Amino acid sequence: MTETTSASSIDEQSQHYIALQRATIVTLQNGGCVCPASSPLWRPVTESLPAMSTHNHILSVTHRQEVLQGKKKTVGVLTVAEAFVSGVYRCVASNPVGKDQLDIHFYITDVPEGFSVNQPEEPREGGHLHLTCVANKYLYTALSWQRVNNTQEDVQSRSPAPSSQQLTSGEFSNSLVLLLSNLTARDSGTYRCSARHLVTGQETHLDTQVVVTILEPPSLLNNLTDCTVNVSSSVTLSCPSQGIPPPTVTWYKDERALSQGSGIIISPEDGTLHIDRITVEDRGLYTCQATNERGSVESSAYIWVNSASEVSFFEIPTLTCTCVVATLLWLLLTLFIRKLRQPSNSNAKPEYLSIILDTGEGPTEEQCERLQYDPNQWEFPPERLELGTSLSIKKIH
Repeated sequence: MTETTSASSIDEQSQHYIALQRATIVTLQNGGCVCPASSPLWRPVTESLPAMSTHNHILSVTHRQEVLQGKKKTVGVLTVAEAFVSGVYRCVASNPVGKDQLDIHFYITDVPEGFSVNQPEEPREGGHLHLTCVANKYLYTALSWQRVNNTQEDVQSRSPAPSSQQLTSGEFSNSLVLLLSNLTARDSGTYRCSARHLVTGQETHLDTQVVVTILEPPSLLNNLTDCTVNVSSSVTLSCPSQGIPPPTVTWYKDERALSQGSGIIISPEDGTLHIDRITVEDRGLYTCQATNERGSVESSAYIWVNSASEVSFFEIPTLTCTCVVATLLWLLLTLFIRKLRQPSNSNAKPEYLSIILDTGEGPTEEQCERLQYDPNQWEFPPERLELGTSLSIKKIH
């Protein structure tokens, strides 16, 4: 939405007129866009005008009284809702004494601030670069590209060839494209787009910096090494690389390209190959190849896979030794526990009969009751007793 205001010192209502047909706009040397006063294409502006290709949709036309610079003035406000056509809006104020008019140039543009440059591509060595300069066709003319000298800001060191510049005229703006082919490091620098303002007549400049990326061939940070794995185990091969631009890593098995599949995981970010639950069929020569615009480099390694029989041949002796060691440890532990449970020599009972005499005071009956009596130890069968056999008596204090 655009508001166009005009103030008049004449105390009467002002009228708005518009000349919008592009055929009636005349471009003068000073940049002004005018329409001949006698042209029948001047028409009053009203709110009933819809949006069309020949005129813009007017939202409102209002008048109000305001005090400007200490004087009471009538202000006419024209609000444009939808703009499609550039042209000249004319405000006419009149009263019985006379009339006056004010022309307001109205421009439609598709360029921010009416003038801009852009660099849509990344400049790389050996590639192409398009530098685009866009300017509003009713405000700017004489577009041109130049390369600025690094030592003198206002003097160009090398003007691009005219054949590399292409001018295109659009509905609202003109664009000048500069093409730089087969870029090298020498193409890095400051490029300037110049244009002349139609209203002020001044020359306007916009600069853009071009930094050509120098390409580097790929290189591998680590080389692959041969390895031997068992069936049903997993293996990971890493192939880190560097280069400008970053290289693309491709994996091969026996000179055939590998792809993602069941049990095969390829990580393009770090160039890693992971094989899960490996089988005998996975045995072979694996190669990683890093490639970019400057060349390629590769490294290979052979993966050996032990079959199930080979695994058993090596595992049986290991299991046997483990069982023998476990058995020996169990026997040693058992002997140690039994040793701990055996009574000490001081507590061992003698093999002969001992009679314990108590020399303390007290009745003999009570002392007998205190004796520990075990019939199995103290009683002898009658058939084992013979007359004439002496008994040993041991006094225990």
